[in-house]
Amino acid sequence: MKNCSKHYKLILGAEMDGYEATVNIRRLPDPHRRSIKMIALTASAISGDKERCITSGMDSYLSKPCKSADLKIGRASCRERVS
Repeated sequence: MKNCSKHYKLILGAEMDGYEATVNIRRLPDPHRRSIKMIALTASAISGDKERCITSGMDSYLSKPCKSADLKIGRASCRERVS
């Protein structure tokens, strides 16, 4: 992440878990990279997961299985948080 010079619209997978990746991305010095929209997509639907995702800095949360309509709702949720 430190040496990345590209701008990404979507990031899938990481060398760390999603919570750690989110915290590290939110700490980046570049405001454009720091403000990238992040949606958690998890197979875990344990009570408190959504709150943990939002607390770590993610913009929205979806649990699997999800449909394309769910992704649209997640993206809309990201836009609402910016407004």
